[in-house]
Amino acid sequence: MAEANESAVLYQINCKNLIKALKSPSYLKRFVNYNKHIVLYFVFGVLTTLVNIVSFYIFAEILQIKTVPSTIWAWVVAVAFAFVTNRLYVFESTAKTHAAIMREAVLFFIARLITLGIEVFVMWLAVEVCKQNKLIWKVFCNIITIVVNYTLSKAIVFTSSRTSKRLSKRQDKNNSAET
Repeated sequence: MAEANESAVLYQINCKNLIKALKSPSYLKRFVNYNKHIVLYFVFGVLTTLVNIVSFYIFAEILQIKTVPSTIWAWVVAVAFAFVTNRLYVFESTAKTHAAIMREAVLFFIARLITLGIEVFVMWLAVEVCKQNKLIWKVFCNIITIVVNYTLSKAIVFTSSRTSKRLSKRQDKNNSAET
């Protein structure tokens, strides 16, 4: 148990460990493996942000749709992308039944609606009211969105998948110990 706690401190995400990981390929590999879900969330969060910004650009600049509707359409595209990647790669959902997958999808979209509300309000205030640059504020909103979305996904959306995965691993350990 003490060894697990020592590894947790050794590989926790902080500046010292990030610098050490960037300097040593072997440490980087262990660091990434230990923080796999956070690293994957970051990677797919960046990709989701790019999907959101590119979609927003297409809707707002190319199609000349107003700021708020463009924000909403970009959100829809990005959330669909994020649900698939989060479910399959980040949180490795074990939900198999239609009902369980729908539960995750509904919770995921509800959580994203919360951040959409925040984003739409900030975009409206910054761009429409204060006449600021829409792309700069779009990037800023995406940073806030990534942090809030991770917290909601980890705490609410994919909790049953992690629980069933942990229970399954424990059962596998118990079964192998018995034999």
